[in-house]
Amino acid sequence: MKLKFLLALAAVSGLLALAACEDSSNIGPSLVDPNVQINVDSSFVITGKSFHQKDFDSRSATLLLGAVDMKGVGSYNSSIVTQLMAATSLSMPDSIILDSISGMGLKLSFRKGALTGDSLAPCQLKVFQLDRQLPANIKSSFDPTGYYNPSSPIGVKNYTASVLGQDSAKNVAGFTTIRVDLPVSMGRKFVQQYRTDASVFQWPSTFNQYFPGLYIENTFGKGCMVNITVAEMSVYYQRAKRSMEIINDSAQWVTRSHRDSVTLFSTAPEVLSSNNLRMSIAEPIVNMVNNGKVVVMSPCGYLASVRIPAQELIDKYYGTDFDMAVVNNLVLSIPAHSIANDYGLKPAPNLLLVRRCDMESFFANNEIPNEAKKSFYGSYSSSTGKYTFSSMRQYIVDLLAEGGKVKDEDMDFVLIPVYLETEYNAYNKNTYVTSCTPYIYQPTLGELDFSKAQLKFTFGTKK
Repeated sequence: MKLKFLLALAAVSGLLALAACEDSSNIGPSLVDPNVQINVDSSFVITGKSFHQKDFDSRSATLLLGAVDMKGVGSYNSSIVTQLMAATSLSMPDSIILDSISGMGLKLSFRKGALTGDSLAPCQLKVFQLDRQLPANIKSSFDPTGYYNPSSPIGVKNYTASVLGQDSAKNVAGFTTIRVDLPVSMGRKFVQQYRTDASVFQWPSTFNQYFPGLYIENTFGKGCMVNITVAEMSVYYQRAKRSMEIINDSAQWVTRSHRDSVTLFSTAPEVLSSNNLRMSIAEPIVNMVNNGKVVVMSPCGYLASVRIPAQELIDKYYGTDFDMAVVNNLVLSIPAHSIANDYGLKPAPNLLLVRRCDMESFFANNEIPNEAKKSFYGSYSSSTGKYTFSSMRQYIVDLLAEGGKVKDEDMDFVLIPVYLETEYNAYNKNTYVTSCTPYIYQPTLGELDFSKAQLKFTFGTKK
């Protein structure tokens, strides 16, 4: 039987293609052959169950800061730990003496509207210098205690995430910035280090030994969480600038002191940044799960376990009388809908379907959905109200090639909200996934209806 399956990949597909070519006016009759049959079966039962996600790989270029208390949904809060990438050289004139350095600041920039909650909610943050290296296998449950001195913040800032009252000239178009003053002495120390021995800034590994990074925590407010795109540390200095001015109706050269700045360090994909996320789920949501509802909630909420009846699919395939056969497709669709809330929370835009045994390694190794590795993604359609996983053919093909006896781990899957980065190839008109990370950009909430989930298995046979 296995030999028949392997031969079929060429034989049946070639047969169908030939039949179609011989009758270009009407493909239908060319397939109405008593020896060729297309089998479509969607009678398989898919089951799922919610389970709480205690922690996850929270390394991300997007940094979440703040706290949000959502009645009937839950409470989120997030602090940040991050290493920094250093400029390899100091783009500041050597003529600027250390006493001319007037300040140092931390700029936390986020896109306008990239927040959860109320942009006018009052908040406070504190910034601390890390004094230990961050662990490489960091998770969302990371406790920064022992990595910094809580009695020695290097910066404190009261703020709102609103653009009201901000100087638009100081913000990059489309971005809002939270500016935190840091000690002048810190800026002078870094400049002095650049001028005496810049080697510590040449590589991320050496720089992070010299300066392990920052811990930024929310210390007041439960009404807003911002999605920070980049954090930058800059030094401010005074310099003399000569310009011509009109004084008493005559042009005169005047030398005045101007404030300038140079960015020394910033977050970057090359260095580690992570979110310390905490979530307390509200009782109404917990009760839904306890009553058997399948809720998917992120971040740090509920994931869904899924049982794919692969053995039944294989048995259906082998239970069909044929000499040759070919698997055409396997498509999984799962209906989903929003759970009533006052915060506009919706189902996640994309779900990753991955074997439970691969869940941690998938993100730790920065993998992307890959049929050959039994991982797939489904996008949510608001028009159909479904997640559709349409590229699962290879899953069945591989199981058939392995002999048809399906291991339990190959049927035990998990659904995880993810963020996908894609690239479009104009030449072949295909879109490719280039990155897949846990979805943390804003809270998501949805219910999956497995009673209406459908697994459609299509294969062709020839007697």
